[in-house]
Amino acid sequence: MALTRTSMIIAIVAICGTSTLGQLSGSITPDMAGGNNVNIMASKFLGNPNHNIGGGVFAAGNTRSNTPSLGAFGTLNLKDHSLGVSKTITPGVSDTFSQNARLNILKTPDHRVDANVFNSHTRLNNGFAFDKRGGSLDYTHRAGHGLSLGASHIPKFGTTAELTGKANLWRSPSGLSTFDLTGSASRTFGGPMAGRNNFGAGLGFSHRF
Repeated sequence: MALTRTSMIIAIVAICGTSTLGQLSGSITPDMAGGNNVNIMASKFLGNPNHNIGGGVFAAGNTRSNTPSLGAFGTLNLKDHSLGVSKTITPGVSDTFSQNARLNILKTPDHRVDANVFNSHTRLNNGFAFDKRGGSLDYTHRAGHGLSLGASHIPKFGTTAELTGKANLWRSPSGLSTFDLTGSASRTFGGPMAGRNNFGAGLGFSHRF
């Protein structure tokens, strides 16, 4: 078994190459519910832009909240497909372990379509725990527009289907700052929230660094 695991690691390194890719990045995005969502991530990958393996740490929160979420992740990227795991802890609230996979279906200079699936297990600090699984089909345009159709299921709490969209109205020459129109619509099937509809729309300025 040890030999098999070692062989797998050697094979992955051979595919990825030996260069190291490090990055410190973040974003600030208005939240339609109020405040601004702030995300900061530090990562390091072994390989090249098309084939790499690595991980990092992140912090995420809203400027209206005093409790940011902290976490770590690992990702294997093979061309335009990926597999990943992550652990997220919100102190005093919950911790979540997630697995995800992305499969690229279409990629041209202007258009991209990806299929995503995920599974997560969340445990609240009061001891209550639940699983959540789902997926989405995502379309993005080079100009910054996007559309996503997805669904998620929580046992005993039902299934939620959601459609979200984004239209880019302005982008800085560097591409780091954008002004977007966003919208979403969702409906819950089954469980205590069956039949509930949610709609949202907003205008927001985002900056990545």
